[in-house]
Parts: sequence; structure tokens; C-alpha cells
Amino acid sequence: MAYQSHQPLGSLGSVPRNNDLGFLSLATKCDPKGVSSCSSVINDIIASMLAGDIPNQSILIDGRFRTTEPLLIDRSALVADPILGARTQISFVGYGAAHGQLVSDHNGACIDYRGNSGDGVRSLLKWGGFGLYGPSRAAGSRGILTDKLVFFDFDNVDLNNFEYGFKSTDTFLGSFNNVRMVQNKYGIRMEANSFSGPNAVTFRNVTIGHNKTYGAYLKGGSGISFIGGSVEGNGTDGISEDTGSFGMLLTETGGYGQGVLSMSGTYFEGNKGYADLWLDSY
Repeated sequence: MAYQSHQPLGSLGSVPRNNDLGFLSLATKCDPKGVSSCSSVINDIIASMLAGDIPNQSILIDGRFRTTEPLLIDRSALVADPILGARTQISFVGYGAAHGQLVSDHNGACIDYRGNSGDGVRSLLKWGGFGLYGPSRAAGSRGILTDKLVFFDFDNVDLNNFEYGFKSTDTFLGSFNNVRMVQNKYGIRMEANSFSGPNAVTFRNVTIGHNKTYGAYLKGGSGISFIGGSVEGNGTDGISEDTGSFGMLLTETGGYGQGVLSMSGTYFEGNKGYADLWLDSY
């Protein structure tokens, strides 16, 4: 499919500018009106791209697509290429959440990314321009679930109505830009599993709002930056399993001997429970 001159939102810099690689339109592969499930079709596309059986392209979310099982990107067994570490990377792009949605009609993650911590493996992930919508905050549901993700960029993504909008382990060195995490039970939770908390993560113009128990829980990170955006109206339903309600919590921080948080122009209002912004340490 030839490269298109009008790029989807969030894809700038991520799609090769030539006539061999471009966008793979989901609307040409499965039901773009969200009636029939597209999970098996999308997972087959992902598996074929990871195996190198079809050209690596950006998957264009150009409609409303229903999922009934997680979309799995499993790169945990990837043998790293020291020069092209992301040669089998999967990109999701779209023209904005009004034009591209994945509607998750199941528990578990809508998109489940599993990376590799081996030497030389670079995620170089860039997704943007779409919305994910969950099953009424059902227990176990996640918008995006990541493990071992490094060098990432989420741009213009909506995460709505899941238990966790975004949940990650060992995910660091990346950015969220114009992302909206709203009306979930928990907006975002990032922490270490085996080797790293959310170090060197930047949030630019990110909205974390109206999540029922808390907005953001960031554990064990350093060098976290917020530029603009808002944390508003979170924590309205009381107590979570391990903490109270709040807007944003940074806990077990400072383990890397540097500044934990920098913030410029971020708006806080109406978060219930302990605090709008709660800073903890070891």
C-alpha cells in the first residue's frame, strides 16, 4: 500500500516515507462498524508482521472495531538486531479518536505489549491518533498493558472506561503527548517488576480526569516530568485495595539519586481523598 501524503495523527516520524511500506487499513480487513469482532483478524495481522510474513506497516485504525480478546504483541523472544532493534515493531495509528476506536468487549487488556529486556532490544514504539473504550470499568480490564517497554511515544490516544486506562511494569524512557485517561477506575499505574520503575517519563498536555479511585500511581521512578495538562476530579469512589483515593501519587521514589518530579503549568482541581498531589519516598 502506497504511503499517503496526509498522515494520520500521531504517526509523524513513525511511518517510512516510501512506496513500499505504508498503512494497512483495518477497514479493508474486518467490520469497521463494530458489530462483529475483529480480534482474530488483528491478531493474525500482528503475528504475520512479527514473523516477517507480511511487510511491516502501520496498522491504521480507520473505523470502530470491536475486540473480544486481547490484541497481543509478544516480542519477549525477539533476537535483537544491534542496528535495527525495532525492525518487527507494530504501530497503531489513526486520524484521532473521533475517527478510530477499538471497543473492548472483554476483560483483560485491549492491547497487551510484552517486550524483551535483552541486550540491544529497543522498543522504539510510536502509537497515536485513536481511542480505546472499555467494558464499564470491569475488573481485570486494561486499555493498554505493557511490560518491558523502553523508548516509547504515545500521542493523541484516548483511554476510557477500563479498570486501568494504562498499566505497566518495567516501562521507561518515553513520553505521553495529548493523551486522555478519563472515566476509568484507575487512570494510570506504572511500577517495576524485575528491573525498572518509570524513569525518565514525560507527560505533555495529558488529561488524567474523573477516574473513580485515583488518577495516577507512579511507583519507584525518577526524572518524571509533567508539562501542562490536568489532574482533575479523580478519586470519587473512596478506597482502593492498597491506598486511599487521590489525584496523583509518586511513591518509593528517589532511588536513582536524582530529582523525582518536575512540573510546569499542570492544573489540579477537585481530586478526592488524601491529596491532589501526594509525594512519598522510601
